[in-house]
Amino acid sequence: FFVGSMVRPGADKVGVSQHEGSEDGGLNLMLLFAPAAPEKPDDPELVPLSDARAKKPPCISVKIPPYTEPFVPITMWVAWLGIAGFVAIQLGTYALTGDSFFGTITGGVVESLRLSTGVPMTWHMMTGSAMWTLGFVQVMLKNLRHGSWAWVHRLSGVILLLLWFLVVGPTAAWLSLHVGVGNAG
Repeated sequence: FFVGSMVRPGADKVGVSQHEGSEDGGLNLMLLFAPAAPEKPDDPELVPLSDARAKKPPCISVKIPPYTEPFVPITMWVAWLGIAGFVAIQLGTYALTGDSFFGTITGGVVESLRLSTGVPMTWHMMTGSAMWTLGFVQVMLKNLRHGSWAWVHRLSGVILLLLWFLVVGPTAAWLSLHVGVGNAG
């Protein structure tokens, strides 16, 4: 989008403002850029940009529904319960056997922490589990996004990104190049 040579008159708000006259209290976003208009417009409501700039800035209005906190769709809860279940199984298996879940059920053939890739796999598994927990805080605990507890949301986001870029991402890349497959016999 870029500022065109013609705009509609009546666009008098810029920035984010509460939508006036709205029954639901939604937001009315005003974007500063408008698509280019033709040189010779057919629409008599269009005026030259130079005339409009003197009066009102060009903008596009976008209606956004009001924030419906703390509602979270049931499908999100189901997805996060699945993730929590897998993390619990993985960490529980590690606590009981000293090996990963897949390492245990395959007898040390696939993703075993006892293979040569065990140390990076352990780091990946532990920090990945922490990252999933922080992701839950980011996505599901909407009440932490505002107010006196907003620092929890911000800090968990920073830690999540640090874990990804410093540990989980690099170990995932390394493990994908050095797949640890043990002896099946």
